[in-house]
Amino acid sequence: MNTTLTFKCTNQNSNGSMHLKIFDNKQLVYSGQDFAEGALTIAVPVSWPTTVTVLLSNKTGNDTVMDENNTVVRDKGIFLEQLLVNNFPIETKVMESLLECTKQNSKEITNDVYWGFNGRVRIQLTESNPTRWFLRLNNTFQLNRLKWK
Repeated sequence: MNTTLTFKCTNQNSNGSMHLKIFDNKQLVYSGQDFAEGALTIAVPVSWPTTVTVLLSNKTGNDTVMDENNTVVRDKGIFLEQLLVNNFPIETKVMESLLECTKQNSKEITNDVYWGFNGRVRIQLTESNPTRWFLRLNNTFQLNRLKWK
């Protein structure tokens, strides 16, 4: 089943931007770099069910800038604010639980919405169709988005 997965993000640049590639199973569906600072929306077609993999790169040790109090004043990264399936938003706490983040040279899996690291993010889109998947996740729908005639 053809489905659209939309990432609504905020991009932060420091010595350039993150690079990312998005795969539907093992097929490349998006490749991007040199993103402008600020809002970033990426919509990709995926074949449901699937495992979506986001590969992140271009982060170096010089991309996090600290002040004299060791407070981060500038960093390179992408903050995932919202994830949508066919324009239906995934609830924030549900979205966070879906993200399987693995940083480069680590085997630890975290659930980060701030992607300021080189590594991989996996999202498993299971069930036979998106509706069943949303129901299994107990995702709350915004009923005002649904319209009947």
